[in-house]
Amino acid sequence: MPARKSMINESGEVRELTAVDVKTFKRGAAALPASLRVKTGVRGHQKAPTKIPLSLRLLP
Repeated sequence: MPARKSMINESGEVRELTAVDVKTFKRGAAALPASLRVKTGVRGHQKAPTKIPLSLRLLP
């Protein structure tokens, strides 16, 4: 298998991607380490709402 070309050129910019490059990409879940995959999509405990209902009557 031939060596892959670097994604960054000599001036430090990302080069134009080819169809071959795109085929070598991994899906998001497969690219993450197992420790981060566990945390993906998990939300923390929800805080109690801080807003309270209020009604106000004004005279015309």
